[in-house]
Amino acid sequence: MKKLILSFLAFSSVGMLMLASCTKNDPKVVSNGGTPGTLSASGSTVVLVKANAADTATKVITFTATASQDNFKASVTNALQIDSIGDNWKHPATIAFNSGSLTLGLSTSVLNTALLQIVPGGVTSNVNVRVQYALSPEVASYSNVLPVTVTPYSLASYIYIVGAFQGWNAASPDSLVSLTSNGTYTGTFTFQAGSGNNQFLILPVKNSYNIKYATATSTVPTSVLTIGANNNISAPAAAGTYTITFDINALTIGFK
Repeated sequence: MKKLILSFLAFSSVGMLMLASCTKNDPKVVSNGGTPGTLSASGSTVVLVKANAADTATKVITFTATASQDNFKASVTNALQIDSIGDNWKHPATIAFNSGSLTLGLSTSVLNTALLQIVPGGVTSNVNVRVQYALSPEVASYSNVLPVTVTPYSLASYIYIVGAFQGWNAASPDSLVSLTSNGTYTGTFTFQAGSGNNQFLILPVKNSYNIKYATATSTVPTSVLTIGANNNISAPAAAGTYTITFDINALTIGFK
C-alpha cells in the first residue's frame, strides 16, 4: 500500500510540473496599445440628394486613414464610426473598410443609410467620425475625430387612413408612416366603443376612394386586406389606443 501511495504521489508531481511548464511557456495575447493612425476626409460638409441614391459609383465623401502602429502582430480590422454629437460613441453607425484598405469612399445611399441610424432625415446635423482599429472585440484603438456637417434625405413615405375615429374625412386624413419606405407602415390611433366606431379604411391617394385597402371578411380585428374589397377594416372591438402596422407587400394588418 505504501508503495502504491508513493507511486501515485510521484505521478501527480510529474503532472503538476508538466502543467506548470505548459502554463509558463504558453504565449499570451498582449497588446501595448500602440499608436492609432490618423483620419482625413475629402470634405467637411455633405448634402445628400435622394435622386442620386441609385448612383453607387460616385463617392460623395472619401475618408483616408493611416495605419495604426502596434507591436501586436495580428490582423487589424479597420472600421469607420459615425456618431451624433453628444452620444459619446455609445451608438455609432459603423462601416467596415475593405480588407487591407485604408481608404473608404461612400456613395449617397451607403452614407445616407448610416446617417439615418443616428440623425433625422431632411435636417442638417453635425456628426463625429473616427476610425476604429480593432485587434479583437476587447482590444481596439481609435484615430482622431473629424467633425462633419451632413444633411441626409428622408426615406419616409406615407399612406392615408380615414375612419369613424376622424369622421370619415378623406379630405383631411390621418396617415401611417414607413420610415424607410420598406412597405411597412405604422401609426397610433384611438378608437371609441360602439358599433362601427372601430372601423376605417386605408387609402393610397388622399381624398379618393377609387383605390382603397379594405377587407373581404367581417373578422374583428381584421388581419388580411384586399385592394378594392367592400368591407371596412375593423380594429379590436374594445375601445382604446392601438398602434396599427400595415404591411403593404403582404397585405396584412396588425394591432398592438
